[in-house]
Amino acid sequence: MTRAKRQLAITWSGKPSRFLAELGVEIRAARPAEPDDLLYAALKRWRLQRATADDLPAYVVFHNSTLAEIAGRRPRDLSELGVVPGVGPTKLERYGSDVLRVVAECREEQVEQQPRVAADAAA
Repeated sequence: MTRAKRQLAITWSGKPSRFLAELGVEIRAARPAEPDDLLYAALKRWRLQRATADDLPAYVVFHNSTLAEIAGRRPRDLSELGVVPGVGPTKLERYGSDVLRVVAECREEQVEQQPRVAADAAA
C-alpha cells in the first residue's frame, strides 16, 4: 500500500473515484433495490422474529438475497427450498418448515385477495 513513515489517513466519500473510469475499472451500481413483494416483506418479518428469539443477527438466519430468491421461487416443499442458493442442509433443517409456512400463508392471503380485486374491477 505505502511505505509512509508517518501516519496515513484514508477516507471514503461514499462514491467511486472519478479516476476509476480513466483506469478502465468498471463502476458497479449500488446495491439492488429490495423487491416490492408481500412475501419478501413477510419473510423479513419472520427472519427478524427468529433472529431475535435465537439471539442472532438477522443476516445469520438468511441474507436478503436468499430471502429475495425464496420470494421469487415460492417453494412448496423442502426439496424445492433446498435448491435455493443460500439454503444449505443445516438451514433447511433448522428453518425450512418455518419458511414454508410463511410462503404458504402468503400464498393463501393472495388467493383470498384475488376474488376481491376481481369483484372490485367488475363493479
